[in-house]
Amino acid sequence: MEFTKGRNQWRKPAGKSYKVLFAGDTDPRMQGEELTANGHSDKIMKEIKPVFDAADCRIIQWETAVTEAETPIDKSGPNLKIRPACLSLLNYLGVDIALLANNHVGDYGPEAVNETIRHLTKNGQKTVGAGKDLAAALKPLKFKLGNIPVTLINLCENEFGGAREDRAGTATMQTLRDLAAVREAKSAGGLVFVALHGGHETNPFPSPRMSELFRALIDAGADLVWNCHTHCPEGIELWNGKPIVYSPGNFYFPPRYAHPSGASNCWWCGYMVQFEVDAEGVSGLSVIPYQQYPDHVSLLKGERYKKFFDYMKILCEPLDKPEELQHKFDVWCTGPGLGYMSQIPTFNGIWEPNWKNRDVVKRYLSIRNLFSCEAHHDMLRRTLMLIEQYKITALKEEFPEIQKLQKPDFLDPQP
Repeated sequence: MEFTKGRNQWRKPAGKSYKVLFAGDTDPRMQGEELTANGHSDKIMKEIKPVFDAADCRIIQWETAVTEAETPIDKSGPNLKIRPACLSLLNYLGVDIALLANNHVGDYGPEAVNETIRHLTKNGQKTVGAGKDLAAALKPLKFKLGNIPVTLINLCENEFGGAREDRAGTATMQTLRDLAAVREAKSAGGLVFVALHGGHETNPFPSPRMSELFRALIDAGADLVWNCHTHCPEGIELWNGKPIVYSPGNFYFPPRYAHPSGASNCWWCGYMVQFEVDAEGVSGLSVIPYQQYPDHVSLLKGERYKKFFDYMKILCEPLDKPEELQHKFDVWCTGPGLGYMSQIPTFNGIWEPNWKNRDVVKRYLSIRNLFSCEAHHDMLRRTLMLIEQYKITALKEEFPEIQKLQKPDFLDPQP
């Protein structure tokens, strides 16, 4: 099935149907932090609010700690946080559930994870994907759509801030355990939604491993799989009659720096997904595209709306063609994959280093992330295999084709 239009239906609803809206990576920082903290969320989301109002259940990927603590953890990549007052954004949109399994909720340490959950709970949102310890973080959220019981499982890749048996953090992936959790939830009755956070940033196509994993989650009993983290749109497919959203892109996530490509970069666009849900599962979905700006989010309309779905056709096309998807991933590895290689040092100095020295340890955290995060390890391993097979040079010639997709022609060039 080609998801190249707004509303897509693959079966008739069975009885009463509910609208469940998912929105992607959200961190109201920069201009957004000042607006939301001072009660002006309407200036950011006025055009988007009717979409949220039309839904029966509203779920958002919340990708930042909510704290004023000055306790950043050591990690590779930025540490993100916003003030509690910024949660007014969620109230304005009527968000019901905040997904917390991601690589930033744990950025300010275990206590800030607990604080984030407390603030969201007090603000009226249910949370899933983080907790006071690993067991709590992995605990699914159970709720009802009318009389339909739903189990929502939320997991992220193994970057920084993950929960442990004795430490607060996020719910990190472990494939065999996670498949078992889906099977157990399905056997208990009702519907099972799986929301994930992983993948390769700014890559418009998922890796073959991700495709295999997401399909396996469907086969284990998930009624839908929805993934984010890539900060760019990826495609949608129907697998054995059930939808997989590979990535909707950012929802509202102003960058802390001016991107050299400006607002034409794929960071600035995305789509919401409104699932039509009944007692038998998902019967259809609507794709709702938009462009985010530093201080607001605007729905795509007219010719830009049409061009977005032309773009989606390109993103969806290889999803059911394993060889083509593998080839696109191989091409991708010749860019960021080779860049990953540069982060691995040669040990030409004093050995052993002083492992109690914080500056020494921090130098190794980017390497830790390359091997522990599933997406990073996936690309590093594949890049090394392509080097072994002397394929890098030929594949690298195709990399500009992927770069073109990182600058969609439907975007307003004004940031």
